[in-house]
Amino acid sequence: TSGSGVEAIVIAHGVLMFLSWNVMVPFSILAARWMRHLDPTWFKTHYYSNWSAVIIFVIAFILGIITGSRTQLVHLGLGIAVLVLTAIQISVAQYRPGKDTPSRMLWYVTHFGAGKVLWVLATANVFIGLNIVDAHKLFYAGVGILAAIFVLLASYGQFRRVMNSQTQPQTPQKDDDVANELA
Repeated sequence: TSGSGVEAIVIAHGVLMFLSWNVMVPFSILAARWMRHLDPTWFKTHYYSNWSAVIIFVIAFILGIITGSRTQLVHLGLGIAVLVLTAIQISVAQYRPGKDTPSRMLWYVTHFGAGKVLWVLATANVFIGLNIVDAHKLFYAGVGILAAIFVLLASYGQFRRVMNSQTQPQTPQKDDDVANELA
């Protein structure tokens, strides 16, 4: 029946959003936190897993629109906000200034902060989506546990990075060259 077709699209929408925002994006962020010593591998991992997340997200967003999620105004509004912020984040990432330029720190704070805000908004919207479809509590628990693990790993990785930067001299990294090569 057409109802089961719509249901399959709704499930695909949810699974793809989860994959994008709760698997690929955290993986990308963790690569930037934990793999810096593997230059330029960390940057390529961050870059390609984020682009994979964006492609999956856009497909899932289209599926959500097709299924009529327009009736779920909070879910739709938050989804549109995430879409717009994702486009801004992509733009910010594409215009990264060189490491020695005065605007680099502002760029970093913007990119870092916007990425975290995007992840929080998208994860909140995954929970809203679970509520819309009246998902089993195990799905909530799974997303919540995965999110908590990600937050702990990212926070500890950032803490280590800050502590290491205060105790060790900075060595030049090749990520600017890799970014220019990938762009």
